[in-house]
Amino acid sequence: MAKELVETAPSDIRADDSAALLRVGEENARARRFYEREGWTQSTQTRTSVLGPSEVQYRLDLTN
Repeated sequence: MAKELVETAPSDIRADDSAALLRVGEENARARRFYEREGWTQSTQTRTSVLGPSEVQYRLDLTN
């Protein structure tokens, strides 16, 4: 399911934006590796989730 999301969402977003942003749990190494393999880059922004864990932000450039 995650693979389908990262394949479909950028084309849906591309019409209006130059980048897509997402947040993932800082401790979720598996998800972070997945997004990095798919071309997402980690930004310097982090925040504490309403559920408690720290989250990191990833960005995908859509201008290519």
